[in-house]
Amino acid sequence: MLCLRIYRVEYYISDGYKKVKRVCVLEIDMGDEHDKLLPVANVGRIMKRVLPPTAKISKEAKETIQECASEFISFVTGEASDKCQKENRKTVNGDDICWALGSLGFDDYSQAIVRYLHKHREFERDRASAAAHFKHSPK
Repeated sequence: MLCLRIYRVEYYISDGYKKVKRVCVLEIDMGDEHDKLLPVANVGRIMKRVLPPTAKISKEAKETIQECASEFISFVTGEASDKCQKENRKTVNGDDICWALGSLGFDDYSQAIVRYLHKHREFERDRASAAAHFKHSPK
């Protein structure tokens, strides 16, 4: 199925001296749209965590949030991917995602994700260090 979606997303980037307008206009999707969506069950579980236990969530609400969250992720990763292509790199990493959030004007999210990324890396280092220590300790 060929799907042509046209967006006109305007956003401004400020470097302190001037604002630069960027526009994303066109996307052509050659595959099934559902292949690019987050799993609706996972989206529903996340939604339930922030609502009172007695709250009910309609299927339509879950699907709407699923589409919005998936589109947001595609938007941010697309910006990060463009940066990587300009730098002749093939792998998008966490720092690229943080940069993309900031460059798209999501500074509050970017700062929170940077803090999370640093904590995650620290945890992974500690875990690897503990595993190496355990591996080399006498039995």
